[in-house]
Amino acid sequence: MQLCEKCDGTGRISCGACWNGQRKPVCPECTGKGVIRTEYGDLPCPRCRGNGKVTPVSCPHCGNSTPCPVCRGSGAV
Repeated sequence: MQLCEKCDGTGRISCGACWNGQRKPVCPECTGKGVIRTEYGDLPCPRCRGNGKVTPVSCPHCGNSTPCPVCRGSGAV
């Protein structure tokens, strides 16, 4: 048995929905602009800290990874 090259022996791969938490959806607070308009002018969005994207805590579809289809989650082939 050898370590699976697809998952580097972990038995898990990034899912297509969130790419292991690296895909960042548009911030719903500022709609991706990174700023909030206030009576004092434009201020950095507090939710996304001004970058317009938010990091999901965990993907609702998979928890950020799925079993590797090559080794079927065992990490070895």
